[in-house]
Amino acid sequence: MEILFSSGPLNISQITEEMKKLRGKASRRIVRERLAELVESGIVEFEERKNEKVYFISEYAVKKWLKVLGINIKKEELRDK
Repeated sequence: MEILFSSGPLNISQITEEMKKLRGKASRRIVRERLAELVESGIVEFEERKNEKVYFISEYAVKKWLKVLGINIKKEELRDK
């Protein structure tokens, strides 16, 4: 989540590389499994681009975090950013 929040949309290889930078090691298999769980829960979404999936934080998750932080952003404002 932290990587997607700070870096924006990434594919599995890019996410794995960022994990390696943060933790020293990472497994593509584990990253793929965790992303599947996050997609299933609605926290992360993906789109197909040139034969690869690019993952990003869902609008639902962003709104929930903003609400926790006490920031109220209208739907139109969120799309513009």
